[in-house]
Amino acid sequence: VVNCAGPWGARVARMAGVQAPIDSCRVQVAFFRRPPAYQGDHPVVADFNHAVYWRPETGGLTLVGLIDPSEQEAMVDPDNYREAVDFEFVADAGERLVRRFPAMEPGPGAGGFAALYAITPDWHPFIDEVPQGSGFYLCAGFSGHGFKLGPAVGKMVADMVLGQTTEGMDRRLFRLSRLKEGDPVRGRYEYSIAG
Repeated sequence: VVNCAGPWGARVARMAGVQAPIDSCRVQVAFFRRPPAYQGDHPVVADFNHAVYWRPETGGLTLVGLIDPSEQEAMVDPDNYREAVDFEFVADAGERLVRRFPAMEPGPGAGGFAALYAITPDWHPFIDEVPQGSGFYLCAGFSGHGFKLGPAVGKMVADMVLGQTTEGMDRRLFRLSRLKEGDPVRGRYEYSIAG
């Protein structure tokens, strides 16, 4: 059984008698319409000083989200949370965007949404068979990074299930026991939750 239940990962793990510290966290993104003078695409940017990221979106929009560790305070029930974006979030995201990308100042807000991250205490996933030899595989807690890690994680999980090893694919970093062992995954930059 491969538990890849995202925000419900801890619940599914408990069904197998496994305690996995995965929480559901509500995160928001806002959209801003690019102003007429700046209709071209722009790069994907992560501004760790202002804890914001943005990227181009279809329809002449720019998507803006936060990379702020305080988001972990927005724990919710994954079956019952507000999916609409908050006005205060849109205003805050717009201010952070304009600090680094002044050309967007005349760009009006164009809505947004809220979704879920499945977060772990160190903001990195669990990819592990727990307990060893059980046939229960944990692959959850990606804290919003699952999409970009998908190809490598797919290979890791396939290897794990098939009992194979691919050179350069060491899952030890993502073992469930790392937190009890005092060995969380740590990023290079103390002011961020990423890398």
